[in-house]
Amino acid sequence: MVSSVADLKTKVTNSLTTYATSNDLNKFGGRFKYSKAQRIIDETDTSITSNITKVIMRRNLEVDTNNFAQYELCYGNKFHNKRSGFNIKSTGFTVDGIRGTLYFGDAYETDTTGRLFVFRLSNTGEPEVVITRAGTVKYDVGEILIDTIRILSTTKADNIVEIQAIPESNDIIGLKDLYVQLSVGNSTVTTLEDLLSTGADTAGTRFIQTSSFSNGKYIRQ
Repeated sequence: MVSSVADLKTKVTNSLTTYATSNDLNKFGGRFKYSKAQRIIDETDTSITSNITKVIMRRNLEVDTNNFAQYELCYGNKFHNKRSGFNIKSTGFTVDGIRGTLYFGDAYETDTTGRLFVFRLSNTGEPEVVITRAGTVKYDVGEILIDTIRILSTTKADNIVEIQAIPESNDIIGLKDLYVQLSVGNSTVTTLEDLLSTGADTAGTRFIQTSSFSNGKYIRQ
């Protein structure tokens, strides 16, 4: 058993760190095995009764701030397409002539293809599209094609824009020349008391359900 919530989080993080250095990952042709990761979390401590693990894929776009450029990001795994848009989320960047911090998002066009656009957040936190067509998202093959653009700066260090997508399958494969890594440092571990298992709420009237789906935020944070 653990002495505190903080101690439990540390133990889970340590377990995931061990998995992150395993032979399953950190190589071309590697595979993140979703069921194995869940089992590792469950077996970390007897106080864990279950876990809901949400998986996203991220690639770093290295921006040429001095020139106009086109970019292609290949993830090697199909994207989940929820049709309502914003399957693709990014960290912030700036573009000459457009005020504010900007982000990439996507809009549904077909089951296999989406339209990439650029937006900023209004004072109310809602997206305002500033570039309607900025590229193409290929959901069926896991590719993002960015049309000609000059990005002047990025909110992340080293001229990096982090771009994430939800995979169609939670098992992530390092296809062809892609190197699979589990970023434990960028993962969030949260805990919630299981009132049913503790007997504090046998009727389940106060049980808090945790969504198995990614959040509805517009941007990557």
